[in-house]
Amino acid sequence: MSESVEDRSALLTALSVQVNVGEHQLLAQTDLTVGAGETVAVLGPSGSGKTTFLACLAGLRVPTSGSVRLLGRELTTMSSSQRAQVRLDSIGFVFQHADLLPELSPVENVMLPGLLKGGDPDGCALKQTG
Repeated sequence: MSESVEDRSALLTALSVQVNVGEHQLLAQTDLTVGAGETVAVLGPSGSGKTTFLACLAGLRVPTSGSVRLLGRELTTMSSSQRAQVRLDSIGFVFQHADLLPELSPVENVMLPGLLKGGDPDGCALKQTG
């Protein structure tokens, strides 16, 4: 997507996201818009920037330039603790190299953030958006 006007109905919008480390470009200007109910796959060869892009989308990393908006909130201007709160309140993220708690089942690991937030165990199991 190379439009300059943001889609207001989008749950997640990334515009011209770029990540540089020193003189090395890890991610070229990349755009993505995700609407309610959409399923998205990020595909590419090893080293193409998929994990870096997903980290920017989740607010785990601030891009060198560009914009990432989640539920209408600009992540790139938030502090680390504000982005952590957005992740806790609004998204779930299962890492490529997941550091799951071995004592818990996969479902319990996914439920953990909601439980830590004080959620009802029955209500944390499944939550559908869109």
